[in-house]
Amino acid sequence: MTVIVCLDDKDGMMFGTRRQSQDGVLRDRILNDNMGKKLYMNEYSYKMFSQNTENYAICDENFLDTAQTGDVCFVENVDILPYESKINKIIIYRWNRAYPATVYFKFPCGEWKLEGTSEIGGSSHDITEQIYIR
Repeated sequence: MTVIVCLDDKDGMMFGTRRQSQDGVLRDRILNDNMGKKLYMNEYSYKMFSQNTENYAICDENFLDTAQTGDVCFVENVDILPYESKINKIIIYRWNRAYPATVYFKFPCGEWKLEGTSEIGGSSHDITEQIYIR
């Protein structure tokens, strides 16, 4: 499965009760890049995407257990480390900012191969996309 996560410069996933992924341009990119695939997420994330994903987004609190090979999981507030054996690709969108985070991404990406990096123009600033593969 592929995991998509949004992080700040210190690997923060959320700051306070606020998400890192609050960028309309990035949400549209995630939806367009994954059209036709099963895009899993929990209810917290689904609220942000639900108006545009009724045909292929799947809201499931156990989405990381449910997702299979070829599926995509958008993760904002869940630890993916217990699912490492199921993951074959991680797409990280870096905000290029440091926020006071309360939830951090705890995954050994340094042990994976960095397949590519690109810059995306977000709605307020550039976002760096990093793609890691097993």
